[in-house]
Amino acid sequence: MTQNPPNLHYSICIIFLSSLILYLQSDFFLNKIPNSENLKMPPKVPINVQSFPRPPLIERTSRHLQIKWRGQLIADTKEAYWVLETYHPPTYYLPPSSILVPLVATKRSTFCEWKGWAKYYSITTPKGSEGKEETVRDRIWTYENPTERFAALRDHLSFYAGPWQCYFDGEEVKPQPGDFYGGWVTSELEGLIKGSKETRHLKVPAYLAPITIKVYAIIVNRDLIKKKLRHGCQGVGEEGVYIPFASHFTIALLEHSCVATIPMLAIPLTHILTKKMSLSTSQTIPAKHGTAIQLPAHQTIKIHNTYGNQVVDTWAFTTSKILTPKPPSSYMSMSQTRSALHKIRPQINDTLVTNHCQPILTLLEDTSGGVHDTLFPACNPQRYSHLQVAHRSCAENCREAAVELGIEIAEGDVPDPLNLFMSVEVEFGEGKRGIELREPVSGVDSYVVLRAEADCVVVLSACPNDITLVNGMKCRDVLVEVL
Repeated sequence: MTQNPPNLHYSICIIFLSSLILYLQSDFFLNKIPNSENLKMPPKVPINVQSFPRPPLIERTSRHLQIKWRGQLIADTKEAYWVLETYHPPTYYLPPSSILVPLVATKRSTFCEWKGWAKYYSITTPKGSEGKEETVRDRIWTYENPTERFAALRDHLSFYAGPWQCYFDGEEVKPQPGDFYGGWVTSELEGLIKGSKETRHLKVPAYLAPITIKVYAIIVNRDLIKKKLRHGCQGVGEEGVYIPFASHFTIALLEHSCVATIPMLAIPLTHILTKKMSLSTSQTIPAKHGTAIQLPAHQTIKIHNTYGNQVVDTWAFTTSKILTPKPPSSYMSMSQTRSALHKIRPQINDTLVTNHCQPILTLLEDTSGGVHDTLFPACNPQRYSHLQVAHRSCAENCREAAVELGIEIAEGDVPDPLNLFMSVEVEFGEGKRGIELREPVSGVDSYVVLRAEADCVVVLSACPNDITLVNGMKCRDVLVEVL
C-alpha cells in the first residue's frame, strides 16, 4: 500500500488553516457577527405579581442590583435574594458584603408574620457626593434572626426604592406605591400591585380570604336597571332594586344570566329569586389578621363572634383620607365617645363619635351580652417586644389593612379602638383600685351590627393576643358581613 509523504500532510494542514484565517477576516463572515452597539437584549419575560404565592417565596437571583445616591455607588451585587408575595413587587435582600457605605442601627423594629423581627438602619450621604450632608433613617432593614423558612435572609439588607436610585439590570426601578411596603417595581411586572390606587377600593383583603357575593335579583325591567346602573344609582326605587356598592360593583345583566364584576373578581350570580334584588358581601378575617372595609353613610356591617371568645379591635376613619396622602384628620375616638355617652361600654342605639365629636357609627344590634371595652389601646409591637415575644399586633393589623384603602397611619398614631367582645372590669372598693382583664363572655356566633353615620372606612382586627385571657388564650377567625 502506497503511503503519502509526510510533507503532503503538512501542506494540506497549512492550506486549510490559511483558508480559515482568510475566511474569518472576510466581510462575508464579519457581517454575520452582530455589532455590539446594535445588539439588543432579549425582551424581559412579563411577570404577573398576582401569580406570586402566599406565604411568600424566597429565591436566589443573579440579576444585577445597584443602588446609587447622589452619583455615588452605595451597593452592588449579583448575589441577592428576592422575596415574592402575591400582589407585591419583589423585595430584594442584598448580602452585607455588597454594601459600600457604613450603616447605623436605629431603635425602630417591626414584626413580619413570615420573617420575624426586622431591625432598621440609618445612612448618611457618602463622602464626595454633591449637596449638604443628609442622614436618612429607617429606609433599610434586615432580619438578624429570621424564621426557619427565611433563614437565608439572615443579615441581608433590603432598601426602599428611594431617596436613592435603585437599578435592576440597568433599569431604574420605581418604588412600590404608598410608601408603606418596600418592593421594587420594574417594567417586566404586570398585574395589580398592592398600594396602588387601583387596589384601594378592592374588597379582597391582604390575606386573600375568600369573599362570598350573594345577589338576589328579579329582572323586572332589564333596560331600566341597566340605565340606572350606568348613572351610578344606588337605589332603583319602586322596582325594588338596591345596590349598596354601586360605585365599586358593576352589575351586568346579560341575556340569560346576571354577573357581578368586582376588580379582580368575576362571579356568576346563581341566586335568582322573584321579588327583589339585594347585595351583600361577607368575608372571614383569619385569626390574628385584619381587614378594611369602606362603608357609605347608612350602610350596616355585622360582625360575628363565630366561636364566642374572639375580641375584634374596631376603628373607623372618615373617607376624606382616601383622597389625600396625609393621616386621617377624623376618626372614631373612644375618649370623646365616653364623654358623649357618659359610659365606658356602648349599648344598643348608642352612637360613637369622632375626635371632632361627630357621629360615625351606631350600635344597632348586640347579641353578645353587651360586654365591650373602650379603655384599652390596641396591642402593638412595642408591648410584645417588652414581653420578649415575636408576635403580630392589632396596631400593625390596622396599619396594614388601612393602607389597602389608601389610609397611611404612622407607627404610634393608631387611635384607641372599640374593643368588641372584650371583657374588662373596673374594680373599686376596699383594697381594689384597678382594671382586670377577663375572658370574653359573648356566646358562640353572637354578633353586633353597626351602622355608618358618615362615609367611612371601618378597620377590623381579629386580636392576635393569645398570651392573656383577652381571647381565652386562643385566637379564632371572625365572620364579617356588609348588609
